[in-house]
Amino acid sequence: MIHKNLPYIIKNSENIIYKFNLDSSHNLIVESYNDLDPNANVNNRFTYKQYVLDYSVDMDDKDKIHIAFITEDGLLKYSTLDFPNIEKTISSVQSKDYKINYVTIKIISSDIHIFYMIQSKYNVDKWSIHHSFFHNNLWISKKLTEISFIKNSLPYNIDFYKNNIYIFHSTNISYQYCIQKFSISFSLWSTIENNINLMNCQNAEFFINETGIGIICYNSYINRSINTLLKFKDFNVNSSAWSDDLLAKTNNFDFSLPSILYNNDALFLFWKENNTLFLGKSFYKTASLIEIKSITFKNIIVSCKYIAKETSYHAYKNNFLFFISINPLNSIFEDNNIKDFLKVDTIRTDQKFNPLNGPLKETLKIIAKNSGLINKTIYNDSDDFENENLENEEKTDNSKDEVKDCMDYQNNKIDYLQDTLNSKNVEIEQLKTTIHLREDELEKFKNIIISKENEIEQLKNSFNLKQNDLDKSNTNLNLKNAEIEHLKNNLKSSEAEIESLNNSYSSLKNLASEKDLLIQNLYSQIQELENKNIEDVQISKKKSFIDLFKKDH
Repeated sequence: MIHKNLPYIIKNSENIIYKFNLDSSHNLIVESYNDLDPNANVNNRFTYKQYVLDYSVDMDDKDKIHIAFITEDGLLKYSTLDFPNIEKTISSVQSKDYKINYVTIKIISSDIHIFYMIQSKYNVDKWSIHHSFFHNNLWISKKLTEISFIKNSLPYNIDFYKNNIYIFHSTNISYQYCIQKFSISFSLWSTIENNINLMNCQNAEFFINETGIGIICYNSYINRSINTLLKFKDFNVNSSAWSDDLLAKTNNFDFSLPSILYNNDALFLFWKENNTLFLGKSFYKTASLIEIKSITFKNIIVSCKYIAKETSYHAYKNNFLFFISINPLNSIFEDNNIKDFLKVDTIRTDQKFNPLNGPLKETLKIIAKNSGLINKTIYNDSDDFENENLENEEKTDNSKDEVKDCMDYQNNKIDYLQDTLNSKNVEIEQLKTTIHLREDELEKFKNIIISKENEIEQLKNSFNLKQNDLDKSNTNLNLKNAEIEHLKNNLKSSEAEIESLNNSYSSLKNLASEKDLLIQNLYSQIQELENKNIEDVQISKKKSFIDLFKKDH
C-alpha cells in the first residue's frame, strides 16, 4: 500500500476537525465538527470539488487549509478551503500524451511548496518529479529528476528540518535511492546522497525527526518473506553513516509500511493485522526494538493522514495514523493502553546525540582513568568511573596496552578530524568566494532592476501619451460616427423622397400610357370620320352629277 488517496484528518488550534476524502465518484468531500462537542456539527458535510483524481492538503500556522488537486482533464490546481472558487493552475499537460499524479503540498512558514510527478504515456516506466513553490508573490517551477519505481510503491516522500526541505526518491538503478535538499533561504536544490542501497526494497519512506536524526523505513523481500527494516543516520554530523538494518517486523504477505510516529529520540511503529494492532517502540541510540505489544479492537481500524497544531503526541511527525472507524473518527491514541505505551523515559529523550557515544566513548574513559582524570566530570558518569577504576587496578598491565592502542586510535582520529577540518576550511573559503560572486551578481541584478524600472517608467509615460492620443482619436471617432449617423438619416430621407418620386414617375408613366391609348383611339375615330367624310363627299358629288344630268335632259 502506498499512502495515496488516504483520507486527511486536520485539527486546527480551535479544536475544529476537518476530514477530507474522495468518494467513489472522485468528488472531494469535506466534513467538519468540533472535537470538544462531536455531535454539534456531525452533518456539516459538503463537496469541495468534483472529479478530482488526486489531492493533497496541509495547514499553515494561521489555521488556513491549503489544497492541491488534479482535475479530470489533467490540470494541477491550487486553492484554499475558505475560497474554493479562487484557483491557480500550477501545471497543465496534454492529457493524451502525459499524466500528472502523486501530488504533495507542504506549507512552510508563508511559502507554498507543491511536488508532483509527470508520466509520459509513451514511456510508462519513466516519471519526472517537479517542484513548484510560491515565494515573494511569485510562482517558481523546476523539474528535479527522472526516476523509475516499482508499481504500488511510494515513488517519493517529503520532510523538512530546520530551514531545508528533503526529498527521498528512487533512482533509475534498482534498489538505489537518493536524498536531495532544498534550501529555503537560497531557493537552491542540492544532492546529499544518491547511492543509498536498500536491498530487495519494495517500498520505502524517509523522515527526519526534530533533532536531525534521519530514519529510513523500508520493506525488503527476503526468503519469501516481507521484512520491515529501519536505518538511522545523524544529519548533524557530516561524517555520520547509515546504521545497520534493524528488523522491525516480518510478514509473509503484507507489503504495506507501518504507521510511524516519532519525536526526538523515540520512534513508534504501528501496524495492523485484521482488527489487531501491533505496537513497536525504538530509540535511535539503542538501535533496537525494546518493546512490542498487541491490542485488539472491536471496531474497524482505518488509515488516515493526520495534521494537527496541538502539542500532544498527536502532533508528532508521522506518515499516517490509525483511527477507529466510528462517526466521527476516533484516534487510537484515546485508548489507555496506547497512551501508556507512548510514554517514554524523559531522561532518555532529552539527551542530545553525542558523536562520542559507542567505542570511542569507552576508549576515552580508559584514557581518562589512566591520566588521573577520574574525578573530573568529562562524562558526568562518576559511578561508572569508580567501578571501572577498581577493575583497572587489578589489570594495570592490560590497561597500559589498551591506553597505547587508544592513543594510536586517537592520533589517527585527530589526523582524520584535522584533514576534515582543512577540507571544511577549503569549502568555507570556496563558499565565501561564491558569496562574493553572488554579491557581485546581486549588485548587477540590482542595477538591471533599476534600469528596468526606468524603462518601465518610460514605457508608462509613453503609454500615457498613447492613451491621450487614443482618447483624442476616440473623441474624433465619436464625432465622425455622429456625422455618419446624420448622413445615414439624410440618406434615409433621400431614399424616401426617391421612393416617392419613383411612385410619381410610375403614376405619370401609367397616365402617359393611358394618354397614348386614348390618342390612338381618337386617331382611329378621326380616321373613321375622315373615311366617312370622303364617302359623304363622293355621294355628294354623285348627287350633284345626277342633278346636272337631270337638268340636261
